Amino acid sequence: MFTTLSFHRLAILLGALYFAQGLPGGLIAHAMPVMLREAGASLAVIGSLKLLALPWLFKVIWAPWVDRYPAKRWQWISAMQLASAVCFALMAFMYSDLVNGWVGLMVLLLLLNLASATQDIATDGLAVSQAPQNKLGFINSLQVAGYKIGMLAGGSGLLFLAAYTQLSGLFALFGLLLIVLLIPLWLSRVTLASSVASEDQQDKQEWLEVFKGFFSQVNIGLWLLVLLSYKMSDSLGSAMLKPMMVDLGYAKVLIASVTVYATVAGLLGAALGGWLYLKIGARTMLFAAVLVQGLSVSAFGFIPYLEWSEIRWLVCLEQLCDGISTVVLFAWMMRWCRTEKEGSDYTLQASIQILLAGLLGAMSGVLSEATSYSTLYLICAALSVISATLVLRFLRASRQQHNV
Repeated sequence: MFTTLSFHRLAILLGALYFAQGLPGGLIAHAMPVMLREAGASLAVIGSLKLLALPWLFKVIWAPWVDRYPAKRWQWISAMQLASAVCFALMAFMYSDLVNGWVGLMVLLLLLNLASATQDIATDGLAVSQAPQNKLGFINSLQVAGYKIGMLAGGSGLLFLAAYTQLSGLFALFGLLLIVLLIPLWLSRVTLASSVASEDQQDKQEWLEVFKGFFSQVNIGLWLLVLLSYKMSDSLGSAMLKPMMVDLGYAKVLIASVTVYATVAGLLGAALGGWLYLKIGARTMLFAAVLVQGLSVSAFGFIPYLEWSEIRWLVCLEQLCDGISTVVLFAWMMRWCRTEKEGSDYTLQASIQILLAGLLGAMSGVLSEATSYSTLYLICAALSVISATLVLRFLRASRQQHNV
């Protein structure tokens, strides 16, 4: 008989690990676009920051090797998070600002994303294998909340603190924090190692064979279309929000403050998404969430005509919808994971979801410069309609699948 973590210990552990993943995400998504735009960087350059997330797209390539020995997931997590701490330490040692040695800094950020993406493979496998089915909504709410709080610290937190201290000190602080966040994992390592089958029982199939069963599932084609399209409008529109606010003349600290409010709204959305998923049902929420997410991000096109207080409420509304839609999507992704292949299957789906979203995010700056911010958000509205249509097709075809 195998032991498992108590649910409250699992919640603390996952919260700490997903928070750790959010730190580099916030640095790249929230802090750097503001700093770059203030320094005069083009929208195309800012949009290209999305390319630093390539490890999150390609992590599916090495996911089967990370997932091969479930008993060693905690070791993978520990090693990758320590590697992330080393990246922050090198950044603290080499850079006191974001201007000098830009290429070297980008390389370190790419390595930071590589370590975080690999940590995510093992963390997702741990979450899917340890969480009870009736707690998936809560676990996904925790996942989104932990990541968003980490992004808040790495994004708005850095922008606020950068006004009072050097970036090198902040990078060193982040590296130390990543080590502290490993404590719950180290305290649970014995239980985690004994909660899965022995390594001799693990499947030793080749890379392609690992995913063969996943792609043979009923209605998998329609589900893949949903994965590709679900976050299209959000990825295209959210990338240009902060550069647009800089162009409208808003100060860095003011932009950081609205991100704090928006993060709180996102946390409420994550909690609300888990509750709605349980109360209203997975099928209804899959459609409702993609619709409200798309409409809310499309409304960013009105920002140039709004007062600051109205902008703040609109950004908070979008993040509320984002929290809801992300929890619902992640819960559905967990439903498609096979036993003993949880990390690989979840990673594969996450990579597919990032594929089109990442490309659109990288193109957002080019589209904005070639047309206008208003045109960009009209495109977001059209993409949200496409996404909702694909979700409806999938739901009609999979009415009896996954007990929903």
